[in-house]
Amino acid sequence: MKLPLIYKDIFYILQNVYYLENGEFIQTKSKMEPILCGSDRKIWMLLNEITNEKEYEFDSAFEIVFDWCCEILEE
Repeated sequence: MKLPLIYKDIFYILQNVYYLENGEFIQTKSKMEPILCGSDRKIWMLLNEITNEKEYEFDSAFEIVFDWCCEILEE
């Protein structure tokens, strides 16, 4: 139940990472989606699905989110 609550937090992380990499601050979620690629896009799409209350496998979704967070921290 708590996994959908991290959607906003992930947006803020993506927003800041994009700014650090590209020098452009994306202010809205609707502008964020088209510019994402790779694992960033994968995490964004997963969280969109979860937030829209589609069924999901928690363990699998959590692993994807956890791995993505580790990747971001390594960068």
